Amino acid sequence: EISLEELIHGIASGEVTGMGAVGNAAAVSPVTNLVIKKDSNLYLMFLRTFRSMERDGRVTPGPFNTVNIQLGDGNPSPSTLEMKKLLTGMQTGIIPAPEGWLKKVPRRL
Repeated sequence: EISLEELIHGIASGEVTGMGAVGNAAAVSPVTNLVIKKDSNLYLMFLRTFRSMERDGRVTPGPFNTVNIQLGDGNPSPSTLEMKKLLTGMQTGIIPAPEGWLKKVPRRL
């Protein structure tokens, strides 16, 4: 677990360089930036941090009164891509999955 404060400060410091979203029966989807509304409590809470990140180009204006917060170099992180490769490999049978992780569902017409 990571708190929102740890996440934002980790992105600002460069410690957090990538993220991924995982859903049920889905692959890992790399996250390369966050979009935050300028009038949100979150934006106001971390305004000082975001202003600092604007100076080096990691926070840029977005549409509809938002800002884009870039993670790392703006590309999927190597660890996120490795997790995606591992999970997809297990789903397709290229990489052996741990016992009980996969269940074959019969096809219905």
